[in-house]
Amino acid sequence: MAAKMDIKDFHKINTTQVPLKNGKTAEAKVYSGYITLGSNNNVPLKGMIATWGASGSTLVVIVVYPDEDFVFKAGTKKVIINIDGKAEYEEIVKLLQHIE
Repeated sequence: MAAKMDIKDFHKINTTQVPLKNGKTAEAKVYSGYITLGSNNNVPLKGMIATWGASGSTLVVIVVYPDEDFVFKAGTKKVIINIDGKAEYEEIVKLLQHIE
């Protein structure tokens, strides 16, 4: 999947348990990598694959989100994109906790 999205060096860095609002617990595997936009604009990414059982089936949630600041260059212009990776992760966990 990561290769189809052209994410490079996508590798597992952690496995964690996420308590859900419905009392269940999701197992979340966290990945790290980067994608190149244009020519030389590397964007650091994190990804998560979370799974848990619900109503006789298994739910799978997959997310990819920016992880840290990066510089985007276009011609002679440079723009610093500020990303708070920890805040992004916490927002993903909040959203995940409300899926039923």
